Amino acid sequence: MTWRNPIKELLNLEKISKFTFIGFLGLLIDNGVIFLLEQNTEIMIEVAKLISAELSIIFMFLLNEKWTFDAQKDGLRRFLKSNLVRSGGVIVALVVLKVLYDLFGIPVILANTIGIIAGFGFNYVFESLYTWKIHRD
Repeated sequence: MTWRNPIKELLNLEKISKFTFIGFLGLLIDNGVIFLLEQNTEIMIEVAKLISAELSIIFMFLLNEKWTFDAQKDGLRRFLKSNLVRSGGVIVALVVLKVLYDLFGIPVILANTIGIIAGFGFNYVFESLYTWKIHRD
């Protein structure tokens, strides 16, 4: 096993660009689902957020697995790690959503987008180092 400089690997512009693009697609899915749930159901916004986040996480994992990190094996194990790691980003996003939506009356899509952006950096660093272990061959 070869070890690489984790800072250099985290700053890889190609990986950052791919992760960001996939994150943008995930944001669209997350916002679409949370909007539909908020408009068409009586479920609490927290539940809607968890549903929208999980659907988005599954989508983003599948794309990042093949395109960003070009992983070849142990996909199920990595998916479980990804869900664990992204739960931190979801917590950040949910807290921001709740504060902006409940306390300040900001529309759900804008509040959710700001929350997702707040959790993005957390997700990139921990997904790169823990889920896909970019610092190791």
